[in-house]
Amino acid sequence: MRYFREVVGQELMWVQPKRLTRRYELRVGEDVLATLQWQEMFGSLAVAESADGQWTLKRSGFLRARVTIRVAGSDCDSAVFVAGWWGNGILEFLGGPRFIWKPLNFWRSEWAWTGVDGALLLRVKRKFTWTKVEGRVQIEPTAGSVPQLSLLAILGWYLVVILSS
Repeated sequence: MRYFREVVGQELMWVQPKRLTRRYELRVGEDVLATLQWQEMFGSLAVAESADGQWTLKRSGFLRARVTIRVAGSDCDSAVFVAGWWGNGILEFLGGPRFIWKPLNFWRSEWAWTGVDGALLLRVKRKFTWTKVEGRVQIEPTAGSVPQLSLLAILGWYLVVILSS
């Protein structure tokens, strides 16, 4: 797998290789940058992998939904995403930075990660099809130096898939 900082400015696509599965690959051309796979068809636990590492993501709560991110094999949270009423929210890394997840349009078909200063880092746009959930990722040039970039792309897609199911 290639590192995200190597593909800033290139078109990235989340694809679902097989229908009716909850496995996704983030690709640049034919190269796979990251994978995201749910452990059960109707559960919220997913395993993600990129050149930067492996993580588990799990949604919990109903009215105050949150997603915990852990390094694979660990029992300690590395980061926590707390969702707002409409799917937007804040991602906070333990002892590290915070990022804002927000919709970019009324229809909520395009979302973005920004810094707390409002600087746009990464966009995720869902591609509507009847049989698969796919989407495009655009990394802003200023985001190339963000160490959490791969996790932002993965968590953004996790959130898009959860919102569309």
